[in-house]
Amino acid sequence: MDVDQSILFSHDLAQTSRIRDAIPVNGLVDIADGITIEELQTLAAKIPLPDSAVAFLEEYEKLLIVNPTKEKFKQSLLNETYYEILRMYSNELERENTVLFVMGFSFADEHIRALTIRAANSNPTLMIYVFAHTSIARAEIAQRLDLSNLVNRNIEILAPSQKDGADEFRYTLSSITSDVFGRAFANETLWS
Repeated sequence: MDVDQSILFSHDLAQTSRIRDAIPVNGLVDIADGITIEELQTLAAKIPLPDSAVAFLEEYEKLLIVNPTKEKFKQSLLNETYYEILRMYSNELERENTVLFVMGFSFADEHIRALTIRAANSNPTLMIYVFAHTSIARAEIAQRLDLSNLVNRNIEILAPSQKDGADEFRYTLSSITSDVFGRAFANETLWS
């Protein structure tokens, strides 16, 4: 298979629209409660793939994304483009006086989490600020990163303040951009 190596940006999400339009409507199968993975695989092997599913898969493959599965790590390393991106990420985190702002990422990806923790432990001048959109997300991220085992204590997780046991707001890209970075550019104190 000849793969186009160019990187494309689509602000109108044309490819995702083509994928949505190619979703097979008649190819869905009812699955009984309690079915095992093995039974499901056997059932799936007996069902012929409809033409509409083939069209869907062809459009989906054009996205050139790494799917969120356990195979993702192997797929990432075997794909030259993703390997290069991970190498650049690691190299940037190793640079002196680097700051990384993380938003919209849960650190559930084991290989990216491992790279990040390794860099945080080996680079005392690195500072990582993770914006958790809720206090629950903060706890989950903190557990994944295992902050108590960090050598340099250079990862800080920022979460919404709470009032009466509930988050007062949620971090979103918009609120981070205006409330956090906007204040930073205005030379205000970001957090205490």
